[in-house]
Amino acid sequence: MRFSLNKPSAIATISLLAIAPSVLLAGSRATAQMDPYMQAPAPVSSSGDPTYQTSSTPFPGSSESYEMPASSASADPCVSPTAANDPQVRAYLRERGVCPSPSPGELPPASVTPPGEGVVVVETRPMGFGGAYVGAGIAAGVTNGGQQGTSALFGGNIQGRIAPFEDVPISARAAILFGPNNSAIMPMLTYDIPVAVNTNVYIGGGYSFVEKNCQPTPIGNKSSAVAVVGAESSVTRDIVLYGDAKLGIQPYYNTSASSLSLQAGMGYRF
Repeated sequence: MRFSLNKPSAIATISLLAIAPSVLLAGSRATAQMDPYMQAPAPVSSSGDPTYQTSSTPFPGSSESYEMPASSASADPCVSPTAANDPQVRAYLRERGVCPSPSPGELPPASVTPPGEGVVVVETRPMGFGGAYVGAGIAAGVTNGGQQGTSALFGGNIQGRIAPFEDVPISARAAILFGPNNSAIMPMLTYDIPVAVNTNVYIGGGYSFVEKNCQPTPIGNKSSAVAVVGAESSVTRDIVLYGDAKLGIQPYYNTSASSLSLQAGMGYRF
């Protein structure tokens, strides 16, 4: 079988065959220049490991080249460590149709933190005791004035506390110390010192008004100034334990002796 070509056709065919390699090479170079990040990784790893390949051009937003296993480098650049960990790289590859768009809720594996891991929860609870309460308990006078009707007396107490100013460590307090035949009513002001969570130490003073002069109470048998030091703590949201010592200043008739009374009780917080 014979084929014949006229002269013009032969010349055109030879010209196309001559310039085809140049066109293909130029197209290849243009593609590489347009998208340098899609070049195939170089065959040599920066770490010297022949099973890994290193890209000759870094991804956007990164000043370093990346490495990935040779088996996956040429097949799927989306699984490289850089693409998996860098959202900018994955977005760049998605824009060019190389990596698929993530399904709803998908996150890169390196960005997933299991619930409860890597999270430190610090519970902060304020120091000191706040709020108001009223309670009752025992009162024990431990001194006597050396005169008739000034002996130590065991009785009870009713006490309460309010804190009118939240940011001011001053409390208004009231106490009633009572015995079998008499009682003393004491309004007081104290300075409160936070020492632990829901716990205060307080110090202050007031005045004791004795209802019946010359009749004993745990704090004395006549009206007098009183100093107090004590502590209070909330053991539950509603229950308060308290205890204090009250010093009566010249609370006895016919003597200049001081008195000391110890109190302890439980209160309801509101």
